[in-house]
Amino acid sequence: MACAASCKGIPWLCIHTEQRFRDELHKILEYMLTVEEFEAAWAKLIQKYGLQEHPMLTQIYELRQKWAKPYFAGVFCARMTSTQRSESANHMLKNFVPAGASMHMFVRNYQKLQFDRDSEENFAEKKSHLVSTVLKTGLPMERHAAKVYTPALFKQFQEACFKSASYYVENTLIINDTYCVTHLFAERRESWSKTSYNVKVHQPENIFKCECGMYEHMGLLCCHAIRVMAHLKFTKIPEEHIMRRWTKNVCEDLPEHLKIYKGHSPILESTTFRHTTLYTTALDIVRMGDSNPEAFDLAMVRLSDARDDLKEKSTEKDGKGLEDILGKENIDINGVDASDINLKSSMRIESRKRDCGRPTNARSRPGYEVSNPRTKFCKTCRGKGHNSGKFPTNDGSNKKQRKEPKCGKCGVLGHIRTQCNRTFESWFR
Repeated sequence: MACAASCKGIPWLCIHTEQRFRDELHKILEYMLTVEEFEAAWAKLIQKYGLQEHPMLTQIYELRQKWAKPYFAGVFCARMTSTQRSESANHMLKNFVPAGASMHMFVRNYQKLQFDRDSEENFAEKKSHLVSTVLKTGLPMERHAAKVYTPALFKQFQEACFKSASYYVENTLIINDTYCVTHLFAERRESWSKTSYNVKVHQPENIFKCECGMYEHMGLLCCHAIRVMAHLKFTKIPEEHIMRRWTKNVCEDLPEHLKIYKGHSPILESTTFRHTTLYTTALDIVRMGDSNPEAFDLAMVRLSDARDDLKEKSTEKDGKGLEDILGKENIDINGVDASDINLKSSMRIESRKRDCGRPTNARSRPGYEVSNPRTKFCKTCRGKGHNSGKFPTNDGSNKKQRKEPKCGKCGVLGHIRTQCNRTFESWFR
């Protein structure tokens, strides 16, 4: 291509086209909605810059099903198709926990991280309930979305409503409640850009399914479905298209001892949840029943009635109880192996001798983190294990000759000034 002098070592990309190529590539990666658009746009980009035989672009194109967004249209991943979530978690953890931290320092700093994240979440939750939203498009669905969605999702819903104004709905249906949505300025868009989308409406559930697959991928309605809803005079978003994780009421009001579990968390199905809750409740009853004789009599009557009622209910076991799970592994309820109690009690645990000096805070590094010294090569044969001076076939001809010493006082070769016998007076004779 032209401007070869400023190509920075890359023969197919000069400095004047680098910015344009990056913008077009990001446009393909971010704004492509269908597979047909992606394939056509990629082929045009490769042909425009003459990259048909470029090894890196050829390799990533062969693996396009693993990274290109159009191939994840029907898979819900909250609009994240990369390692964004793990990288974000690693970045947050490195800001609180220093490298080489000991175990107790890691636990202490991790508690600070958890406290900081909980504070930000509580602030965002409070802000979503108190801050009033600003309506921009005037659609009735926008007012309903402001009451349902969080501020971050409502902002994206407003952008979708703004984009929907550039489309219009065809007057005639295609097949079975399928509407065709077309862009108003189709002639101004790229040749590979898709300008018409089919939106199918399932009655009577009011489920909208678009070709772009935006809702299935992110959980938020696309501009094409919003345009059809406005055409059908919808005033609210259908309940089937409101994903619970994006709403303001995702954190339900829970009792004080369950606030840490935050609604429909998977921890409610954990192994020790039922056992711990019953155990703490029983301890509260014992503490209050031990206050006076009347409280004791009431607690015993209620506990006896509860025990009689639970005899029939507890006959059927689902196998998720703590005692059932530990019983399968021959482990006591306190976590001690019954067959190993006598052996552990007879063993004498010796205290570890503390090393002298200041304890180090450096962690032991695994093998893949230990850096090996760089291998040195011979300048003559590029071989390993020797240098040019110790080259096997070297006869000493290329070895640098030692410089003959010269006296700094008299200027005679063969000795240095500390070995010179001439006195200071002899310099002026």
